[in-house]
Formats: sequence, structure tokens, C-alpha cells
Amino acid sequence: MRKNKNFKRLLAVILITLFGMVITIGMVACSESSSTDQSSSSESDTQNSSTEDDLFPRSLAVVSPFDMVVTGELTSSTFGDTFKAIGSTTTSRYDQIIEDITDILDAGTASLCTFNPDLFTPTTTNADCYGPTVKYVGHPDGTPSSGDLPSGDVGIWMATADDGNACAAAQLNARMKGIRDRTKAALMGLATIVCAINNDSSGAYDLPENSTTTVTNIMPTPTGVSWNLATMTHATVSSEDKYSYILDFDYNGNNIYIDMVHIPDSDLANLYRGRFSYQISETVSYGGNCPSNEVTRNGSLVYNRTSSSKLVIESKDAQFCGLEADGFNSDGIVDETMKYDASTEPNGWANDFNLLRAEFNPATQLGDYAYAWQAGMGDGNVRAFNMKTSDDGVDTTEDLSATAFFGYGKDIENDDPAITGFIGNWAGPGNSHSLLEKAQKQVVDFNSTTRKFDSTTANIKYAPTNSLDHPGSPFAFDSDADNSTDSTTAFTNDLASGTDTNGDSTETIEETIATAGISIPSAPTCSNCGP
Repeated sequence: MRKNKNFKRLLAVILITLFGMVITIGMVACSESSSTDQSSSSESDTQNSSTEDDLFPRSLAVVSPFDMVVTGELTSSTFGDTFKAIGSTTTSRYDQIIEDITDILDAGTASLCTFNPDLFTPTTTNADCYGPTVKYVGHPDGTPSSGDLPSGDVGIWMATADDGNACAAAQLNARMKGIRDRTKAALMGLATIVCAINNDSSGAYDLPENSTTTVTNIMPTPTGVSWNLATMTHATVSSEDKYSYILDFDYNGNNIYIDMVHIPDSDLANLYRGRFSYQISETVSYGGNCPSNEVTRNGSLVYNRTSSSKLVIESKDAQFCGLEADGFNSDGIVDETMKYDASTEPNGWANDFNLLRAEFNPATQLGDYAYAWQAGMGDGNVRAFNMKTSDDGVDTTEDLSATAFFGYGKDIENDDPAITGFIGNWAGPGNSHSLLEKAQKQVVDFNSTTRKFDSTTANIKYAPTNSLDHPGSPFAFDSDADNSTDSTTAFTNDLASGTDTNGDSTETIEETIATAGISIPSAPTCSNCGP
């Protein structure tokens, strides 16, 4: 198991410490420069000045690019970036999270070294415009001919959510809330280690240099938190500085364990790579596909900032069965092939697997995103968004625009968030999960007046049948989620269709998505980032 006995953790810390002591290449001593000093000295991005900024992955968050907050304009001097603020009252939640983490890292008093552990256990729901329960009568594909299609199974159902956002934006925000909050909580908790050392008034704790600093006794104690272990380790590996962090604490009856490896670039300032993982052991009200309500949420994030304008991330997150269930591979990354089976894999994942790959500019959130999720281990297909965010091209507004596709993909065990087709009748009578070369498509643009994302174009209309088309009466279904069967007239779906752009005489939805300028990001590389 990855985490089951405190003495194993302590032994690992001792071994890492001994290893660091025999390393002959020393770490360049950390200076006392502030983040402002660092940004001004590194704008050329040509040399690494080894300040405290090297210790931690600043400018890192996992957030939907449509996730906006109403606040004043935010800017950050970290890395010389000026984060994009949309108007005077709206900014990206990504920027807000960066500010929150930076406040902890740069805090000048111990009272500010804290975080909110409630963020480890958020509730995730779908947007109201996505996947409502759909009433139907006279279904053409089988029996029972009348009934209700379950919630979550019909994709983008209305173009706009009740909150005023285009459905693609609203649903991605809703779906990513869980990984957003857990990632933020983990980063804030880890940043608290640096903050606690920097603000230790006893003088007994220092940032480690080829050693380990154990700070369990000086960590802040949010209400409900009981600390088991908090450490920070530095070692020089292959001429690179390697910072490792461990947090282990109990919160309101749940055990939370986090570890991180962070490696700043040895030549260029403000570039880095790393990985962190979290385990949240808890007893929930409903265990879903697990045999009991005792479960463990396993999550991992791999990140690689290769330039000032390029950050590549991969986030994986799923609910595994049993307390302290170890859902990681040897690299510390959540293992999607470890599916629950009562006999062969009793601690495998059973519920809510989430996979995000993104390659974007951290200052603007412009780039490519592929997010996929699978509700249960036996579903056989992921639901997925593949999308690109870009500037609207209007110099006076410089607002965010995006082209988003929604569809279905391969089983999550294939580790692939790409859309490969569409399923119109997931759980209805006579349903077929054969993928059609189709996908829903929505173009969204930020509205500077309403501070919402408008649905500019939407190819989302289809009937919940195997063919995606409406054959006419007596079939009818609820097209607007008002619990009445209003759609009675025959029609042909208007979803985006597959195209043949490579000349092989086969039309695929993947080629259509690529033609829209969307690339499915590859997983980031991260050598020496394992636990």
C-alpha cells in the first residue's frame, strides 16, 4: 500500500535524508528575494537565480477555462506574468487560485499559513442544461415504449444553462469542480509547509538543503485537522534540485495523504516539472459500485512548464473501494486499469473516474483541453469534451472564445480523452452503444456586458434514439426538460458529422474535430518525478 503505516513513511524520510547527505553536488543556497524581485530578475528567462520561487510550482492550478469569478482585476508578478482579467469585475478562477497559493507562499506571518480542508470533499453535479431526466412515449427502438431516460445520459440538452452560460461552458465548470477543489486544497496544504518554515519564530526550522525538514509540530491547525506528518526534503539528483513534500493528516474522521515531487529547471528560470498525488480515505453516504461506503479518492497531477507561455498538465482522479486503497502505479499516477472486481481487484476504482489533459498558456488559459469522465468501471465508454480556447480577435475586448465538442470515447482503461463518436440512446429501450461518427458542437464567446459565455452556434439537436433522428409520431420526448413530451414531429439530427480529410475514404469525427483546430494534448513527461 502507498500509505498505511506511519513507520513506513518515517523510514522513507530517513532514507531520503541519508541519500541527500551523501550527494556531493550541493544546492545553491536559497536567497531571500521576494516574488517581485524574482520576476524582475528573470524576465529574460535565461538563467536560474534559485530563489524560494524554485521550491514550489507557482502558476499551477486545475480549472475549467470558463470558470470565472466576480472580483476586481487580478495581476501577479510571479514569473513576470500579468494574468488576464476580463473586465473590471470578472476574472478567471485560475488566477484567483494562483493568488491564494501565492499568498500562502509569500505570507509574512504564521497566522496566514493555513488552508481550507473542506475543499478535499466537494460535491460534483451536472449543469442543469446537461443530461436531464427525459420523459418519452412510443420509443421506436424497443420496450418499454414509455418511461424516463436517466439523468446524465443525453449530453448537452439545452444550449444555455439557467445561470446564463452556454451549456458547454456550464457543464465543464460543473464537472471539473471536484478536481479543481481537491487540487487547490492539496497545493494550498503543501504550500503551508513552506510558509510554516519561513515564519517559524523559534529559529529551529530551515528550508532543507540535501536533507529533510520535519515540520509536523509547527503546522497550522484548521478546525477538525489533526496532523500525523508534514515533511519537506531536498536532494540533488542528476545535477537537478528535487523537492519532495509529504502531508498526512486526519480531518473530521477522514484521512488525507499528499505527496509531491517538484523539480525546477536547472538552466532556465521559472520552468519546472513535477507530480503530486492525494489519497482521501472516507466513509461516504453512498458507495456506488463499491461493496461498502468505505472508499478512497485517489488523485494525481503531472505538470510540465516548458516555457513561459506553455504548461502541460494531466489530472487523474477516481473513487476506489476500501479505506486507504492504493490506486497508483509505480510513478505515483492514478491507474485507470485498476478496475474494481470483487475477486481480483477488491480495492480497484469503481466510481467517477476523471481524466484531464491540457496544454495552455498559464497567463491566459488559451490552448487545447481534453476532459473525459466515466461514471462506473463497467460503463465501457467515457463522456468527453474536446475543445480549444482562443482570443476573440477583437483588440478592444480580447475576450475568450472557444470551440467545444461533446461526445463519447473509448473506455477509460485506454487512457485516452479523445471523442470517437456519439451514442444517442445510452440507457433507453433497445439501446445501442455503437459509436456513430457524430458529436455535439458548440461555439461560445464571452459577453463583456453580461459576464457570461454566450452560445454563438450550437449543433446539439438530436433524438434519444439509436439513429439520433426522430421518426415522427407516435414517438415523443421532452426536448426542454419541463417534464412534458413536446417533441412529436420527425426531424434529422444536426450534430457535427465525421469528415474525410486524410483521403482514406473513411469519414471520422476525429478528423472533424482536428479540422476545427483542436489537438488532443499528449500526457506531460516527468522524469524522476515518482514517489
